[in-house]
Amino acid sequence: MKENRPKGNKPKDSYVPNNLPLKIRKIVGLFLMLLSLFLLVALLSHIFFSGIEDQSAIEANSEQTAENKGGYLGALLASLFITKGFGYISLILPFYFFLLGYALMENKFWGLLSKLLSYVVFILPWFSTCMGFFIILFNIPAIDPAGYVGLTLNE
Repeated sequence: MKENRPKGNKPKDSYVPNNLPLKIRKIVGLFLMLLSLFLLVALLSHIFFSGIEDQSAIEANSEQTAENKGGYLGALLASLFITKGFGYISLILPFYFFLLGYALMENKFWGLLSKLLSYVVFILPWFSTCMGFFIILFNIPAIDPAGYVGLTLNE
């Protein structure tokens, strides 16, 4: 059965930045993909290797003492997303940014990304709040699993 839509309109799945030139879309998409990889490395480095040292470097405003694999900028971003943000669940953000960059480059998957955005917006505060509840309930001396948001919502 043939779709009944006006001539020249594209399918619903490719409705976003058609007015941007192809080169701009590709450059911005590649930038988002590289940024997501950098953010993933910085977040994983903060969680597994250098969380406490990075906090000390940020508080002392010392770029040389940051132990994060992403350097001082990685330590700042990891602190923003994990310690001062939503906690460990912030690890889903680099994956979403990577998909967003790919979708921008290829002009595909916009319907999927809009669904994923609603899930991400729901999961970030919900998971952070649950982790904060368990941290307070079991008196665990850590802030990172829940982040500042999860602990604040539970107090």
